[in-house]
Amino acid sequence: MKRLLLLLLLLPLIAEASDEFGAEEAIKNPDKLPSSVISYLSKNLDEEIKYCEIKSMDDAFEAKSVKINADSQAIVVKPKNWCLCGAYYCPMWLFQINGSTANRIWFAEGTGGFELLDQEANGYRQIKESGATAGHGHESIWTWDGEKYRETYSQVWVMDGEKNCRETETYRLKNGKLKKVSTSCLKD
Repeated sequence: MKRLLLLLLLLPLIAEASDEFGAEEAIKNPDKLPSSVISYLSKNLDEEIKYCEIKSMDDAFEAKSVKINADSQAIVVKPKNWCLCGAYYCPMWLFQINGSTANRIWFAEGTGGFELLDQEANGYRQIKESGATAGHGHESIWTWDGEKYRETYSQVWVMDGEKNCRETETYRLKNGKLKKVSTSCLKD
């Protein structure tokens, strides 16, 4: 009985973890890349794929299906070949699946992590994208605007050794543009 109760308590955490993707972690039980996604990646990353001497798209990328709202399926795609990444960041894509067609609805050129949040806007789950190194980092929230995901919140920071803090700038979407709303020096 105690084990069953523990399992019931952990199920929400297990389910929540399935909608988080890190640049450095392999996707558990990846899905097959749809042909329309393979076509998009081949067309848009042709030079990088040649440079990395990748023989097949299955060797280069991994994907996982996710629910972005009650009616829509999407697929998160990220490199599994580090040649396509930077030192700490990798590109990631989110494609909405409509039958056999996959439409790109979100993209990050370089990110350390991607998470689909439980909060929704315009019927779609929000995206949290983030990354950090020893000296700087960022976090962004992306919100569905009816056609695509748009960055609505951003916080960037850089370590300031002289002040012994993280020099932080916060931005929010106002009148269609990200505007700085605060600057602070956060002590660790």
